[in-house]
Amino acid sequence: IQLVSESPELNALVNAAYKAGEIMRKGYGQLQKIERKGYGDLVSEVDRDCDRTFQESFRIAYPDVPILSEEISPGTPHEVEKLLILDPLDGTSAYLYGVASGIPSVMAAIRSNGVITHSVVYFPLTKELFYAEKSKGAFKESKRLECRSSELTNSWVEMNQYSNCEYESSLFNKLRTTLRSRNGAQLVTTFPANSGVGLRIAEGVNGKQKISAVVHDNSKELLKQGPWDVAPIALIVEEAGGVVVNFKGQPYDIFAPEP
Repeated sequence: IQLVSESPELNALVNAAYKAGEIMRKGYGQLQKIERKGYGDLVSEVDRDCDRTFQESFRIAYPDVPILSEEISPGTPHEVEKLLILDPLDGTSAYLYGVASGIPSVMAAIRSNGVITHSVVYFPLTKELFYAEKSKGAFKESKRLECRSSELTNSWVEMNQYSNCEYESSLFNKLRTTLRSRNGAQLVTTFPANSGVGLRIAEGVNGKQKISAVVHDNSKELLKQGPWDVAPIALIVEEAGGVVVNFKGQPYDIFAPEP
C-alpha cells in the first residue's frame, strides 16, 4: 500500500487509482471493444474495467460509501453525507487513438457534507500523481503546487470544446473568438478533450510558463463536464491557489452543468 498522507481517505484513493491505472496501462495500444455514447464520445471495455477495479479497491477500506462514477454507477444520488466521485478513464478518445501519453488519467474525489475534501488524479502512462486534501494544500508527488497569476496578453489558454459543434454554447464560441483577437491571450490551444489538463495550471512553478487557464464548454442537452470531470480537478486547483468558476465568475456547482 502506497502512503502519501496521514489521511486514510486520501491513501485509499491513491491505491485505488494505481490499481485502475495498471489496467489502463496494460490496455494501451491494444485492440479494444469500443462503443459510441454520442458523436465524439467513446467508451471502451478499459473504461469499465478501470471503473470496477477502482471501486473494488476503494470498497475494501470504505464498503458503505456510495460511489458516483461515469461508467457503471452514474445515477447514484449525490445528496448523501459522504460520496466518492469517480472518472475511471478521463480522456478516453485520446487514449484509444494514442494521441499523447500525458492525457489519459484516473480521477477521483471524496465529497463530505457537500464539500470536496480529498482528491486524486493519476496519469498512468506518465506515472504522474496529483493529490490534495482540503485546507492542506495540493501536491504532485511530494512537491507542493502553486498557481501563479499572469497578464492575459502573456497567457496560454486551453479551450476544451465539444467534438460536436451542435452543442457548442454561444458563450464559449464568443470567448474563443475574443481570446484569439487583439489584446487576447498570447496562445490559445485546443487539445483532445480531457479534464486533467486543468492540473497543468497548478504545475506551472519555478518560473516556467504553463497553461494559465482552461475553458470548458458544457450543455444540459449533452453533458460534457460531469461532476466526475470537475470535482477531482477543482480541489487540486483551488488548494494550489487557483479558481474554478462559471462564466459569471461564481464558484462552479458540479451538479449544475454550465460552461
